[in-house]
Amino acid sequence: MPEIPKIQIAGSVERSEELRRGVERFLERMKRDVEEEIIQISRNERLLIGEGMAARVFKFELPGHPSPCRICIKIWRDKPKRESTPAEYRKIQFLSPDEEFDLQDDLFKKNCKVARPVAFGHVEDRLNGRDIVRDVMAMEEISGYNLQEIIDGEAKIAEPKWSELLSIMTRIKKQRVVHRDLKPSNIMLKTDQELEAGAELRGEIFVIDFGVSRRVAGSSPDDDDFIEKAPNGSTIHFPRDVDYINALDPKQRGKQSPFLFH
Repeated sequence: MPEIPKIQIAGSVERSEELRRGVERFLERMKRDVEEEIIQISRNERLLIGEGMAARVFKFELPGHPSPCRICIKIWRDKPKRESTPAEYRKIQFLSPDEEFDLQDDLFKKNCKVARPVAFGHVEDRLNGRDIVRDVMAMEEISGYNLQEIIDGEAKIAEPKWSELLSIMTRIKKQRVVHRDLKPSNIMLKTDQELEAGAELRGEIFVIDFGVSRRVAGSSPDDDDFIEKAPNGSTIHFPRDVDYINALDPKQRGKQSPFLFH
């Protein structure tokens, strides 16, 4: 079996002896024979957590291994899921997979509420008679629900308040990063509670999926940081992060917000 060309360990893992011990077996298997297992996982819809135009995310379990955190893997497609419509161009990956890994690792180390990245590497796969190399990122799995699921389930977030989400995005902005796709499905509530109509949920808020994010040059983003050129040459305008946040404010949105009005 071909070896994975490169394994990049997240800086946050390097600093944490406890987490390093917990993922040691995972990393060792990744170096040896996890390639075939990842390929099998990528073909197992039962383990699929979520998917987008550029990548899919799967559960990754180590049988009999008490890991300090539940791990999932993001596997990038070798090409977009399908030909994009003009409205879908903004969902295309603008950061390269390794740039997304580095950005997420930097944000985690700066105490921003993002999923802890663990490792980044590549696997070789054979699809329709041709060899392809897939980028793979291992990261902490946030166990709970995204805000879109909470909205659809007619539940509410009692704790934390909406202001906590605003605080998280303020910290991310201080790191000179704009998310640019802060829709409800890219914001997670980590909780053990059951999702049901009328439930008042409590947990922790995390921001996920930085594939269309961007590092900004100045101390504050400007209009150019929310503009990109699409593959067809058209101009894509991303909403500002603050617009996404305000759209979830219970003072403005009332019952349409997943957050309780305090």
